[in-house]
Amino acid sequence: MANIELIESKKGLLKKVAIPAAAIILFSTGYGFGSNGAKTELNGEKMKYEEVAKEIKSEKEDLTTYKATVKEIQAKIKTVNNDYAARKKEFDEAKKIADSIKGATGQLDTLSSNIESKKKEIGSLDKDIEAKKDELASIEGTIKVKKDAPKSLSAGTYTIGKDIPAGRYKATPVGGGSNFVTFDLEGIPDVNTILGSGGEPSYTFEAIDGYKLQTESAVKLIPIE
Repeated sequence: MANIELIESKKGLLKKVAIPAAAIILFSTGYGFGSNGAKTELNGEKMKYEEVAKEIKSEKEDLTTYKATVKEIQAKIKTVNNDYAARKKEFDEAKKIADSIKGATGQLDTLSSNIESKKKEIGSLDKDIEAKKDELASIEGTIKVKKDAPKSLSAGTYTIGKDIPAGRYKATPVGGGSNFVTFDLEGIPDVNTILGSGGEPSYTFEAIDGYKLQTESAVKLIPIE
């Protein structure tokens, strides 16, 4: 703006100089003004006019350069704004992705917590199922006992499959109790426990065909499944 005002000021000065100069030229031509002093003054005015014109031309060139510079700066500003808009868009997209990941992580944590809770529930249900199985087995065992009466054995040695049917039994002592042993086909003890006083109140075992059973006192064998 300062350059433009300076040019306008010099244009006005050029007009002020140009008018007297033109008048002097006309006066000199029309009336034969030939004085040496007048010529000197005319030449001086002409020089001032040329100097002002030269300055105006220079200022115009500076103004053109200034406008070009402003245009270049504006172009750079536009480029920067475009870059900023592009970067902001990338940032917004990245932030959106980060927020999505954060949300997904939260959901994953919730799901993991739910899974752990379900595992505990399943564990509790498994225990309940086992308890029900035991209860059912007990009921079925009771039913089996009603169908197959317990077998009472006095002290002695018995052959399973001959003296006693093979199967699953619960042995309980009759009286004070004693050692209770079964031997496999090679004569190696398979069951070796004490029933009654100082030992087990009962013992469940598998009576395998061909095995030997030995008891030192009377026992009761209750068939179970």
